[in-house]
Amino acid sequence: MDMMTGQNQNITMNRTIKFRAWDSNLELMMPEVDLSQALQHYKWLGRADLPLMQYTGLKDKNGKEIWEGDLMLTDDMYHDYEDGVAINALPDGKIYPVEHRDGAFFAGDELLYEVATANEVIGNLYENEDLLSSLNTNLKDI
Repeated sequence: MDMMTGQNQNITMNRTIKFRAWDSNLELMMPEVDLSQALQHYKWLGRADLPLMQYTGLKDKNGKEIWEGDLMLTDDMYHDYEDGVAINALPDGKIYPVEHRDGAFFAGDELLYEVATANEVIGNLYENEDLLSSLNTNLKDI
């Protein structure tokens, strides 16, 4: 309710809330679930042995959806400039996992919404174990 007018306010959320999960026994990413769908079709939802990953509501520079647990290859993670010099930047050519912490999504120490469209998803923590050894290391050093 709007305190100024006493009118009820309709608040709509524009972000789709959906999840996916990795089944390590089947080595398969379970199909995504949009919470507005009938959930009885998703028997895997709520299983303790399947780690859930939430869709961030963001897309990378190629238009690919970014999910919690995805691996981002940095291309240009600069977001703050001071006197024309980039500060608080992650180096180019490194891989960072997308994580949810402190109520927000991050790639490394950067807020994901500030850097998502300048970088790309190259895999995820579960389907691309070969990339895990490259986390936070420069691809030129691999």
